[in-house]
Amino acid sequence: MPEWNFPSNSGGQIRGVSDAGIETFNGKEIKSLAREICQNSLDAVLDETKPVSVLFKQYRIMRKNIPGSERYLEVLKKSFDYWNASNSSKAKQFVNSANDSLNSGILNVLQVSDYNTIGLEDPYGETLKGWNSLIKLDGGATKDGDSAGSYGIGKNAPYSNSSIRLVFYRTLNKDGERAAQGVSRLLSFPEDIKHPFDTMTYGIGYYGEKVSNKPVAEIPELEQLDTRRKQGTDVFIYGFKSPMGPWTDELVPAVIDNFIVSILRKQLEVKIEDNMIINASTIKSYIEEYKSFVKDSEGEYEVMCNRPDGKKFFEFSMDFHGMGTLVLKVMVDPRQKLNKKILVVRKAGMKLFRMSNISRSISFTGILELHGKALNEYFGIMETPSHDKWEPKRYEKNPREAKQYYNEVKEWVNNIIFNLGETTNEDEINVEGLSSILNEDNKPVDDSGAEEKSESLNNLLGQLEIIQRKNSTRT
Repeated sequence: MPEWNFPSNSGGQIRGVSDAGIETFNGKEIKSLAREICQNSLDAVLDETKPVSVLFKQYRIMRKNIPGSERYLEVLKKSFDYWNASNSSKAKQFVNSANDSLNSGILNVLQVSDYNTIGLEDPYGETLKGWNSLIKLDGGATKDGDSAGSYGIGKNAPYSNSSIRLVFYRTLNKDGERAAQGVSRLLSFPEDIKHPFDTMTYGIGYYGEKVSNKPVAEIPELEQLDTRRKQGTDVFIYGFKSPMGPWTDELVPAVIDNFIVSILRKQLEVKIEDNMIINASTIKSYIEEYKSFVKDSEGEYEVMCNRPDGKKFFEFSMDFHGMGTLVLKVMVDPRQKLNKKILVVRKAGMKLFRMSNISRSISFTGILELHGKALNEYFGIMETPSHDKWEPKRYEKNPREAKQYYNEVKEWVNNIIFNLGETTNEDEINVEGLSSILNEDNKPVDDSGAEEKSESLNNLLGQLEIIQRKNSTRT
């Protein structure tokens, strides 16, 4: 039978409540969860001709249905007794809140499951492959190249969503192996309050095979929530912080904002509860529904869905130092208020960041993609741990070259936007109200109020002359 085990710290370091990996995602818990889990699922795709499917579903359970509930209650009580006597107000607040969550008798559980993925490798072995990279490896990742650093710091995102820092994992992998295990990232506590240093634990606990802290084939409480019949991986977040309902209003915009390219390419679809599915066919309706939260995505949707051979849509590519290809898709339209940003994505389509401060006068939006393993790997080394910007100094092998290449990418994009602005702004001047004064339909005009209309026309023509003068002197 699986059991909880909180290993001793052997007289070593005592872990406090401020876990740097978890703190990284505090304040943006659901957004980070959507981003990190969907990216890891895309990295583990089984059949690239079909989309990876990710499911988010919430349950409410009785406290007794937590795997190993009695022992976990005991652990939280011991943590409370030890840290409540300390000078750490943050630790006190956490253990008090965690105890309150359990003592309420009912908890939220969020299940996040993926399909059309390979599952987690080698769950019972001693390699740092899939399972152990996720469960045991701290401060590292085992993927590179086209992948986005799976199971690096992003694996802490589920814990930031748990009021009791308790997450269970389950997989059915490509070799037919089944594995399940719980992990608790609490804080150090003594098994015996009278001898705290002699009985102090490290603060990370494992629910599974107790002697070696390895997984078991099945945890009954997880099977009661949902049974896995196809390959893939499940994450169960116990003590899910957000209540029923509103959490979906954070999740949907996060999925659209971070994965619009993946979704429109039919690489990813996301199911939420039993009544929502975000895929290539439905994403437009969700963009409209959550318009105020995904303003950047409106133009990017048009860029992805229109052919790049019309008046507004353009596509450019450039070989980048033999490592791969930069592909830039752009829409320019002086008559439409666009976001004046370029969305930068890697192979799997996840948003890295949006380039801005390119031009204030040109109305444009676009998407920059990096194609090629070597190119993605090179710029991947420059990414921050949260994968949301490039910092050339992170490329320790040759930071000067990295800065040069980074600047080359920006300059290439800037030059394209400037040149497009020069060509598309010609003869594209629109003065609001001019068409109604000129009466474009050539219908008979009532002479009444002619003097007033003449004055309005002169004012508008004056505005037009000013705009034309500005365009003619543009540098």
